[in-house]
Amino acid sequence: MLALALCATVALAQGGPGGPGGQNRRGGNNAASLSMAVAPPPAAMIDSIADNLQLTSDQKTKLSAILTKADETLRPLRQKSGQTAIALRDAVLDSNYDAQKVAQLLADAQKADAAVITAEMQTWDQIRPVLSADQLNKLKAANGRRMGGNRGQRGPAPGAPPAPAPAPDDAAPGQ
Repeated sequence: MLALALCATVALAQGGPGGPGGQNRRGGNNAASLSMAVAPPPAAMIDSIADNLQLTSDQKTKLSAILTKADETLRPLRQKSGQTAIALRDAVLDSNYDAQKVAQLLADAQKADAAVITAEMQTWDQIRPVLSADQLNKLKAANGRRMGGNRGQRGPAPGAPPAPAPAPDDAAPGQ
């Protein structure tokens, strides 16, 4: 169990261009990151969100304030989460492996991740009452596309083998 948690944490710590919990090497999101799955949109996206969800000016003002505050709250939490993940990765790969140190760093990384996820969920608790049911559905659909939730509609994943061609019908209808 500890080995599995360590492997997952090391993979997340390596992150890629976006840092821990960022994009993977193929450009996709690290679906293994719970935090990425529940992260609220950043305040910088408010204009795009307003257009896509057809927000009223009152909704836009409220969401802008919520998301700006969330950005300020989440920035140091995400930074700490990234730092703890990197410390864990470094300890796991250290030539002088210390299981006790790794176990403590794992606990620290889990605690830091939990703080990020808790703050993200608190932000969603503020966002949801501002949006209508229709707007929440639009947001859900947009997030599904962002997280790869509609892969079947977009074709196979990059590098996946092509789907087999359908077998020809022996007897076509009407013959």
